Amino acid sequence: MIAELHGKSRREDLLTSYVFGIIADQGILPAFREWFATAELVSNSDFPAKVALPSDGRSHVAFWPSFGRYGVPDAALIVDNANGRTLVGVEVKDESGLSREDQLDYAEALAPPSGLHLDTWRVRPRLKSFRQPDHAALLYITRDVRVPQDDLKGCGKSKIPVYWLSWRRLFRDLKEQGSLPCVPCQAQIDDLCAVLTRRNLFTFEGLDILEAWSGSVDFYHRR
Repeated sequence: MIAELHGKSRREDLLTSYVFGIIADQGILPAFREWFATAELVSNSDFPAKVALPSDGRSHVAFWPSFGRYGVPDAALIVDNANGRTLVGVEVKDESGLSREDQLDYAEALAPPSGLHLDTWRVRPRLKSFRQPDHAALLYITRDVRVPQDDLKGCGKSKIPVYWLSWRRLFRDLKEQGSLPCVPCQAQIDDLCAVLTRRNLFTFEGLDILEAWSGSVDFYHRR
């Protein structure tokens, strides 16, 4: 529904609305905290790892917000907690790669002083204050199992932390989260797991232990 309201219909747009729609509705659940914690820092190593990816606090999501001349990312995650306000620009890919080489220049728009107009964004839930963020980061999410170096080669000298995250870890973190006490909320998580399975967005974690063969050892018979 969120994607349709924004005139979006691509696979990655739908996936954005599914995942970050749940975050907008339910906050950063334990599974999402675990997922964000697996993000790899791909920009300047001077930044403390994980410093800007929030794990708690009141979360808000803006879908396809305007970053001015830098374009429109898929989402912006805004989190208010004891560390202040963190703004994370989110660029999402599923099957396709970047549509242009400078697409991850969103980091430049986020670098302070960002000058982004949060008051013009349709934020879910609505922000109480449109003040500028204290921290900022860019998060690039793909289906790859390893960092897509070609996509991220221009992010090394970014003025803010740039992270890469794989969709494939999310499925396991959701499964390990355990059932939520809110039945409708759990139904959303179950539906999301079904979508991730349908799109093969999970990692192979080996076969279960097989029981010993109890049949006949004579597999072949002469005629």
